[in-house]
Amino acid sequence: MKRLGHRSTYLLALGLLALAAERMPGQVAETPEQVAGRYMRAMAAQQWDTMAALMHPAGLHQLRSLLAPLFEAPSMDGARQDMLGVQSLKEAQDLSDTRFFAAFISHLLHSQPAVMDILRDSKTQMIGHVPEGSDTVHVVYRMNYEKDGVGVSKLDVFSMQRMGSTWRGLPNGDFRLLGAMLRRQARS
Repeated sequence: MKRLGHRSTYLLALGLLALAAERMPGQVAETPEQVAGRYMRAMAAQQWDTMAALMHPAGLHQLRSLLAPLFEAPSMDGARQDMLGVQSLKEAQDLSDTRFFAAFISHLLHSQPAVMDILRDSKTQMIGHVPEGSDTVHVVYRMNYEKDGVGVSKLDVFSMQRMGSTWRGLPNGDFRLLGAMLRRQARS
């Protein structure tokens, strides 16, 4: 019988470890609907860090790029304070993409208390998802809100990208308009 060398033994051990890690109980694959549900519950509970953790790193970076004037223009101190809660350009630049998202979404939603009430008191129903290619899905969900006998129902979509055995959120296109407005403001 041929004896394995140190390198072969090392590679074999790495391979077995990788196989074992794939089947660990904590590594259960989540459906897009499960991840979207966690995201919506975190939003309702104002758990900004949890929301940020459920976003895809590429999506976080894309959002930061769309809102680049907050990280580039010295004249944007007021907007940085309003949108991120930071005092200076350096503080904004020092935020990781994840911390940026948590600060941004927190300030955005806290500036609209009525929206926060609706998010907190709404019931969300995941309907399903529509695949787009092999690594992107669009989760369709319905938010139902009722107050004083008046009900509102809104159908919406949360886009997600595969990340390993799970899914993570992508920012929606609504932020492109905000980015354009910030660029215009930074130039004036």
